[in-house]
Amino acid sequence: MTRSPKIIISFFAIAFIFVFSFAAGVLVGSPADYEGDADLKAVEDAWRIITEDYIDKDNVDTGELSRVAIEAMMDLIDDPYSAYLNAQAWHESMKQLEGTYEGIGAEITVDEDGMVVIIAPYVGSPAEKAGIKQGDKIIAVDGVSTEDMNHVDVVLKVRGPKGTPVTLTVFRPEENRNL
Repeated sequence: MTRSPKIIISFFAIAFIFVFSFAAGVLVGSPADYEGDADLKAVEDAWRIITEDYIDKDNVDTGELSRVAIEAMMDLIDDPYSAYLNAQAWHESMKQLEGTYEGIGAEITVDEDGMVVIIAPYVGSPAEKAGIKQGDKIIAVDGVSTEDMNHVDVVLKVRGPKGTPVTLTVFRPEENRNL
């Protein structure tokens, strides 16, 4: 029976040494030790040079620098269902999940040309009542072109409290005209 406490103490001592060694390695390790993506290291190096060595570094808005970098990455992957949301857009999207906002009543997607396309208006929705049809392309929302908008941007622009007016400029390919 006297061996049992010694074994338990030895086990905990070994476990402590293992956990301590692992934690120390994580804390002491530096980004230079990371054998991950060399391209990410290049981005980190550029960030460091801009924020530490750039001649006008005091006038660099690091928040804006981050936002632009993220937006550029999102644009490059060219996925119509992925988008960067700034804090305001994120809060707006969270309000929509609470059910306080409604939309035009249509399912939309982005086609291979980057155009926002109506998949289908919902039965009885404002979109259906306005004559929106499957295949229509939304080219502007409230007079603002959707050319540089992603799927999420358009969804956020056409949603609002019930009864909120929104003006869509729609191109109907089958008739080759704007509506």
